[in-house]
Amino acid sequence: MERLLLLDGNGLIYRGYFALIEQPTWFNIIYIILCLGALGIINTFGWQRDAPIYFGFGSNRAPQDLNQVMIQSARALGRRAIVSRGWADLSLMDDAHDCIAIGEVNQQALFKRVSAVVHHGGAGTTTTAAGAGAPQVVIPQHYDQHYFAKRVQQLGVGVSHVTSTPTSDSLTNALERILHPDVAIRARSVASAMRGDGAQVAARRLTSMAYIGKTATA
Repeated sequence: MERLLLLDGNGLIYRGYFALIEQPTWFNIIYIILCLGALGIINTFGWQRDAPIYFGFGSNRAPQDLNQVMIQSARALGRRAIVSRGWADLSLMDDAHDCIAIGEVNQQALFKRVSAVVHHGGAGTTTTAAGAGAPQVVIPQHYDQHYFAKRVQQLGVGVSHVTSTPTSDSLTNALERILHPDVAIRARSVASAMRGDGAQVAARRLTSMAYIGKTATA
């Protein structure tokens, strides 16, 4: 998913994605269980109810009132919400028990336990959500985020929000589209096919290019 671009005289070469696989610690696992428990996702018998929707904007500034828009869209669909504060310091709009705000968390572990991920389209978040098989709504703000939003839609694992400033109605409509069972199936299929050795492939390619260049000048 993430782009690794190499110039070889023939244009750009795409070589998979590269990411540090973060092994969940006991702290991560307990933290996620507490988050889900606080939302009532895990009942006293340990059975899962409908998984919540994750909302986060990473290190980006968020459009005005985005936190309210996010929570209202989740409630419109009868879903619970996990709101990542991020650099925008997103907060909850009230004290209701159907939403929770969190700080830093192991996204690789969390995204496997949510029904959808709504985010800004950063390379890391997009890759992690795709690798977890979570349907996505991408709300790109600038730069390569528009590329990732388009790629998510092309792959059929989510949608790109039309504008950078969603409304409750527009985000609700986007979520309705990706919460369809077919999108979840497609997202899991893409996740199983993703390669995680992009850095190794790039290193081999660079080594090969250097060898060819050295041979040509010998």
